[in-house]
Amino acid sequence: MSVKKYLKKCISTILVYIIQGLKLLNERFTGNAFLPNPNSFEDLTPVGNADEDLVYAKTLSWALDNPNIRNLALTGPYGSGKSSILKTFELKHPEYKYLNISLASFDEISADDEQDRKRIEISILQQIFYRVSGQQMPDSRFKRIKATKNGYLLFQAIWLLFCVIAGIFLFKPTFFDRISWWPAFKLKNNDLLVYLSGSIFLTGVALILKNLLRNYNSARFHKLNLTSGEIELAGDVDASILNKHLDEILYFFEKTGYNVIALEDLDRFEDPEKLFSKLRELNNIINNSSQINHKVTFVYALKDDVFINDERTKFFDFFIPVIPVINSSNSGELLLKKFQFAKAQGKLTDNFLMNVTFFIEDMRQLKNVFNEYIIYKNKLKLNLTEEKLFSMILYKNFYPTDFANLNVNKGLIYGSFDNKREIVNGMIITINEQIANARTTITELEGIHLLDLNELRSVYLYALIKALPDSYRFDLGGNSYTIAQLNEDSVFDALTKENNIKTITVQYGGWRNSNLSFKTVENTIDPKRSYQDRIKQVSLKFNQETEKLKQQIGKWQEEIANLEHLKLADIIERNPEAAILPELEKERILIYLLRHGYIDETYQSYISHFYEGTITRTDMEFVFSVKNHLRLPADYDLVKIDQLIKKLQPSEFRQREVLNYQFVDFLAENNLTYKTELLTVVKQLSDKQPVSLKFIDDYLRIGKLTGVFFKALCKQWPDIWDELNTTSNFTKERLDDYLKLIVKFADTSDLKELNKSGRLKKSIQDHSQFLTLFPTIEDDGQIKKMLKELSIKFRDLEFIASRKELFDHIYQQSYYEINETMIQTIISHYADQSKTYDLVKANYSAIRNSGCELLNNYIGANINEYLGMVLFSLPDNTLEAEQFYLELLNNNDIEPDDKISLIEKIETSVSTLTSVDPSLWGALLEHVRVLPTWKNVSLRFLETSSLDGTLLEYLDTPSVYGALASKRMLTIGTDAPTNEQIAVAILTEDRLSDSAYAKLIAGIPWTWNSLNMEKVSASKVNILLQVKKVNMTLANYQTLKTHFDGKNVHLVENDFVNYKKLKAQISFDESDYRLLYASQVLTGAQKKMLLTDMNVDLINSNRLGELITTVVYKQRMLPLAYPLLVKLISFNNNTKIKVELLNQHLQSIDNAQLTTLLNALHGNYAKITERGKQPSLPGTPENWALANFLDSSDYVSSIKPIKDHIVINTWRK
Repeated sequence: MSVKKYLKKCISTILVYIIQGLKLLNERFTGNAFLPNPNSFEDLTPVGNADEDLVYAKTLSWALDNPNIRNLALTGPYGSGKSSILKTFELKHPEYKYLNISLASFDEISADDEQDRKRIEISILQQIFYRVSGQQMPDSRFKRIKATKNGYLLFQAIWLLFCVIAGIFLFKPTFFDRISWWPAFKLKNNDLLVYLSGSIFLTGVALILKNLLRNYNSARFHKLNLTSGEIELAGDVDASILNKHLDEILYFFEKTGYNVIALEDLDRFEDPEKLFSKLRELNNIINNSSQINHKVTFVYALKDDVFINDERTKFFDFFIPVIPVINSSNSGELLLKKFQFAKAQGKLTDNFLMNVTFFIEDMRQLKNVFNEYIIYKNKLKLNLTEEKLFSMILYKNFYPTDFANLNVNKGLIYGSFDNKREIVNGMIITINEQIANARTTITELEGIHLLDLNELRSVYLYALIKALPDSYRFDLGGNSYTIAQLNEDSVFDALTKENNIKTITVQYGGWRNSNLSFKTVENTIDPKRSYQDRIKQVSLKFNQETEKLKQQIGKWQEEIANLEHLKLADIIERNPEAAILPELEKERILIYLLRHGYIDETYQSYISHFYEGTITRTDMEFVFSVKNHLRLPADYDLVKIDQLIKKLQPSEFRQREVLNYQFVDFLAENNLTYKTELLTVVKQLSDKQPVSLKFIDDYLRIGKLTGVFFKALCKQWPDIWDELNTTSNFTKERLDDYLKLIVKFADTSDLKELNKSGRLKKSIQDHSQFLTLFPTIEDDGQIKKMLKELSIKFRDLEFIASRKELFDHIYQQSYYEINETMIQTIISHYADQSKTYDLVKANYSAIRNSGCELLNNYIGANINEYLGMVLFSLPDNTLEAEQFYLELLNNNDIEPDDKISLIEKIETSVSTLTSVDPSLWGALLEHVRVLPTWKNVSLRFLETSSLDGTLLEYLDTPSVYGALASKRMLTIGTDAPTNEQIAVAILTEDRLSDSAYAKLIAGIPWTWNSLNMEKVSASKVNILLQVKKVNMTLANYQTLKTHFDGKNVHLVENDFVNYKKLKAQISFDESDYRLLYASQVLTGAQKKMLLTDMNVDLINSNRLGELITTVVYKQRMLPLAYPLLVKLISFNNNTKIKVELLNQHLQSIDNAQLTTLLNALHGNYAKITERGKQPSLPGTPENWALANFLDSSDYVSSIKPIKDHIVINTWRK
């Protein structure tokens, strides 16, 4: 060895000795060994700094110094820090001498049990007497093994040997004379030897006697038998061990000077009252003993609930309550401080620690959890989830036995995970039953061959027609319907309610009861199921319930796949009653850790070591990153991927942490072996998250087997195209790249799922440059499969000459949508270009004339689509030729509603209704798409047997009734009877406007003696009367009088000649006379004739009186008969005319009649008839004429003028 190395070794050795020496010095002076503690471990013993504010110290000092307090209780909950308070006090108050007694080694036993009590008292004695050395208590009867040194034993042996030699010399001096030199030596030093031997011998004897006496004093005798020479030591004279050895206890305190006895863990025993009583008794004996000259205080560290009610106050002299340092409310904060101080919190969140430490209520336990977590974390160096590791340590501390059982697949935790399998199996069985039921339902639905409601109705209508073969019209609720109309919703519903269907048959021509009910028709088709029952089944199929069930089955199957990989925490969330074992119900912390997944299926990784072998450490890091959900970079290097896969659970292939380019490459390359794993990994990429889309996009750029990967991706993610278009923010060019990948690599069988929302198909159909994505014929085969599978219909596909072959295929196979753009493109490249085509105003006609046979066939097969997509969408397409217009209207493939829409849109008029199906007549008439002829009107009238609403609206159209007004109805021929019926219907129809009514009547050649006018308006009656379509007959008169009072007078005015013939049968009332006398049509002579025949009693109104008076004057009918004169004077507001009328009859009436007439004049005229009156009349000529007559005839006494009045003096009374 070189000198330099030797010196280094020497220096290193010297430094080690120096460091060790310094440690020893530090330990001697400070009482603590120097311990490096980089992990901030804490021991579980009481601490010496538990009373920072000295509240407890001051209280303890006062209590210990108080002569009256001998038994002191320090009370608080378990773990509240009582031991730490005592330790802190001991360190800060060395003036007291402390003796600590702890019974923590005992299990919970009863202090009432004799044997248990003795064991407790023995333990107390042991801790008292073995606290000091035997030398401090030489007279104690409790002897103990002494650690005697070899030198001292040698000294004793030598001393004993000298004592024996000295005794032999003293009592047998000649014993040593055999030694040759001894006699001469003894003779020379005899006195010295005698004295020396005597001293040695006597000293030895004295020491022996001393020990004998000490042993005698420490021995107790129970029996002395001198006869047999037997000595028996005292036995169990007292049942109490403490009482038995009371003198020893007193001797202990006398010799040692201990004055504070700290008793801990006495509260561990059941019913400790007797023990406390014994200790209190012992304390009294010690303090009252004269041989002990100092106070001894017993300090008890107890739980608060040791005694019930006030029992504890009789045992102790003073109580010091201890407030707990830790409980469930603050354990989290304390643990957080420890982690922060140790800088070891790592990824343990504050929230997690606050939640799990809620269950920790003891400081020692909290410290131990912390210590063990740090050790486990440092020892298990793999990338473990810190929260799960901490939870496992928590579980280990709370349930150490169960933790040990977990390693051998036993215990509560293992049982919970084992029970999980049974729960999952039960859930799978339930779901399988649901799937079986759904499949049964699907089978039943698929057995129904009727595709829709119309087909079902057709079945019943066929049975109805078969039962009533000669019937062609049916009466339902008073309305008449043809066979074709019976298939309409409301009509068929009415048919199903009929119990006796009325029909018109070919044979009889009138309505007859068929005695056939719809129920009978139902029974002939299916006796077990009614029409309504079959409607429900058809509706299920019609509403695609089968597809819904299949989708639900898919969801259930996916749920089964998910169940097989569910974690226990997920199952607890779904079904806590089944997932939590009965024996776990009271274990709150275990339930919490399991429910939140802090203890999960990866628990083995947290209780065992990893040894590198079949996989590398980097591979294992990847495994643990997956298991702990800690994702590594996607380009993280992997080595033994095939072995790595074996470490992963099937469910873990669904985690994001497995997303690694090399990992995916390996699965894709070996997809036959790892097909399930590849599909599982790929399936998780369908979670629609940005990170998944990024991984997919990155892998497609740098991956080695993008085709295999993308095929699997399409299989597992049917919504990929939807997501790429809605959330990826990719450019159009990048989306085109994905579209090409889908077309090239997706399995044909997956295309429909990829197009489930219709977006993929729409994207292709809307891609006008689709042909440019595939410039060569290389992918044509796949493209053609895709076009067929998705039934692609291009909406706007640009024609590219270089790809004409593919475009021809698209045209020939009709892979294009029927729309204006595609029709224009096709006609531009495939139609006869020598012709012109008006695709704007007559699109259908242009197509039919184009010569594009394939296009015409395609549109003919999809005529409804053409109508919806093209014809109806062209605003100016209203001028189709009648030939092609009728072709559309008579096309049975066109939906009835679309035919109606055609009629609404196309302005072309149909020449005759017979050229289209009767079901369309209503729409044609409604939209005025029929030439206005009485023939077309009669056809509709015969169809409905009435002027239905549609025909009325048609007739009410100005262009229609204007045209019909110029065309008179035929009064001869086969149409005549029908025309007359139509005429009557028109004349009695009030829903027509007055304008239409007046015009249409112009085309009617007949008049009527009896016409039911009750329901028409007065204005229409006026029209009838004006054009004289109603003759003067008694029937018409009565109808008008009854329903249109006053209009009957117009009938008289129209034909007074016939009135005179019927006047004997006709009577007028006052209102009739008012109208007659006011008539501008009747002549004066006619009115005079009416007055001649009139009953004057009907004159009861001033208006009628005035009208008759006018006729009288104009026709010079004076003089009048007295009754008529009275009525005319009584009912007239014109006083002048009444007086004149009276004056003209003064010569022909007597005084009595005159009196009556004067009274009829009322006012002052009536006063003339009273005696003794002087009425005054205006001085008008007619009044003077009247006054002169009255005076001259002596009817009055006299008359005289006063100014402009005439005063008449009547006779006195």
